[in-house]
Amino acid sequence: MTGSADLDLSMLDRFRDDLVGLKMPRALEALDHIVAALSKARSVCFGVQV
Repeated sequence: MTGSADLDLSMLDRFRDDLVGLKMPRALEALDHIVAALSKARSVCFGVQV
């Protein structure tokens, strides 16, 4: 992984921890859905199949 990808993962981990701490499970599910959609879109843009 690149430094940027590591930074993105740590940022996502902080968001998840905050959402769990705030007791916002639906927001956590929404975040996971958004991240999955972005990952899929990035794969399509760069021609990588998942």
